[in-house]
Amino acid sequence: MTALIVIGAILAVLAVIAFLRVGVHAVYGDGQLSAVARVGFVKLRIYPAKPTKRKKPAKARTKTVKRGAKTKKSPAKADKKAKTERGKFDITGFVSGAAQLLLRMGRRVLIKRLMVRYVAAGMWDPATAAIAHGGISAVFGLSQGVLEQAFRIRRYRFESDVNFLSDKPEIYVEADISIAIWEITAIGIAALSLYLKSRGKPVETSKTTATAT
Repeated sequence: MTALIVIGAILAVLAVIAFLRVGVHAVYGDGQLSAVARVGFVKLRIYPAKPTKRKKPAKARTKTVKRGAKTKKSPAKADKKAKTERGKFDITGFVSGAAQLLLRMGRRVLIKRLMVRYVAAGMWDPATAAIAHGGISAVFGLSQGVLEQAFRIRRYRFESDVNFLSDKPEIYVEADISIAIWEITAIGIAALSLYLKSRGKPVETSKTTATAT
């Protein structure tokens, strides 16, 4: 009975860990980037990093070499009669499998919030700024459908505008992305399996030497 309780407790702990979500909340604006990693309810700032105290560099020790001392040389490696060579890497199969894996991985990623705002600067060239605004708006419109099919998105907003009184464009990006630990494990196992399948089988080739007649 005690063994069953211990096994049940271990399975419960593993289940809780497996369903924990890890993610990152990143914000870029005014030329500055900030990012906070999250594991469950624990948050850790990863950028900008906290300043650390600089340690004094240790003094380098100099070695004196006596005259006439012989330097040690690495022994020469003996030639082997047979060597193992791996087969050719199946690049076509690897790329095809990687594309399918990326599509499946995208559906496992949860985007809680995604906001992108671009403001073109039109002080010196209003025509170019208006063209840039139109192009960015078109890209935003096309990307919405692609993102909805590739990822799970709860909330997103894309905005584009023109400021004729500014001489510098403004860019603001905010993203909150997360994924469960068990999903990361499944993706890692699938990626490892794909890599092993794409590797060629080892082939032993004998090394022959030509003799002059």
